[in-house]
Amino acid sequence: MKDKAQAAVLFMIGNLLIQRAIAHDLALLLHPRFRPLLLASGALLIVLSVAVFRRREGASAEGASWASLFALVGVAALGMFFQPGPLGGAAAARRGLEAPPAVVAAPRAEPPRPVRTEPIRSVHEGALFLHDEEYDPRSITGVPVDVVGFVHKNTEYGRRYFTVTRFLMVCCAADASPVGLLVGYGETPGLQEDSWVRVQGRFVQDTVNYAYTLVVAPDVVEAAQQPADPYLYPPGR
Repeated sequence: MKDKAQAAVLFMIGNLLIQRAIAHDLALLLHPRFRPLLLASGALLIVLSVAVFRRREGASAEGASWASLFALVGVAALGMFFQPGPLGGAAAARRGLEAPPAVVAAPRAEPPRPVRTEPIRSVHEGALFLHDEEYDPRSITGVPVDVVGFVHKNTEYGRRYFTVTRFLMVCCAADASPVGLLVGYGETPGLQEDSWVRVQGRFVQDTVNYAYTLVVAPDVVEAAQQPADPYLYPPGR
């Protein structure tokens, strides 16, 4: 009887892993590169469940206790009914967003790079661009931006600003870090925290907390659908 229960639990968990991997639900918790591993693990558990089910009575060694089997059933049941969601503003506040760079007051000895003309289309790309020390921050003024992310309001910057934010995942949700671009928008109080928006505009110099800072001056802030995969991934990871 215990063998049959073991087989049922193994089959349940294997089937759950395969279903979740196919449905991309676990992409909210794990990097997509782990999807083949999840599929293989689920298939292996199903094969193992068949082997345990067909094992002859009395041929097995001391098996798992009923308590451990019920614990596994509980884990499988939780996995069936638990629907993971993407990280949002609360997680961004806990983990911390890097502040936008201050604009240097004195000109650099070397000439700045030419102003970029093509729009920045990723929050991560924009953050890397702003913090690239090879750029004179003033040469970034006027660079166009067209990005999608969720609204995060950081009271540190005042009511007129919000951060269009995404999470950058290397391995899993536990190590995901928020990246964002500060947006100066007069209607920020009317935006809902964690709502997804598309921001089109350009970088300008602004005074934030008594420092000259590069922020996005939007031409358009409009509601957007949450992407099927809400996370961004470092190149090559």
